Amino acid sequence: MGKGFSSLSSRLQWFLEGLLHFLFTMGGEDMEIEITPDDVMKIGRKWQQAVLSGLTQKECLTGIPLKERLTGFELKDILAEFSPEEVEACLKKLKKRQRK
Repeated sequence: MGKGFSSLSSRLQWFLEGLLHFLFTMGGEDMEIEITPDDVMKIGRKWQQAVLSGLTQKECLTGIPLKERLTGFELKDILAEFSPEEVEACLKKLKKRQRK
């Protein structure tokens, strides 16, 4: 998925990916079947899942700002994932940065 797709809603993205699938697989043929928007959405969702399943977690998150990735999490829950020593070391670095 290109960067241009990242700002679209998931449903619109699935729909567009489904349309692209039909365009590239059946584009030159006379289509004798009826395709509903739901059919297009299902195909788009499958394509998205297929693409994402081949990516690493880091690749999936690339381009998404950190603050957006952490939306919905409370700071206490995030900090609970780190040892007190790690949190203290980070705080020391932040304090040094603020002094400069």
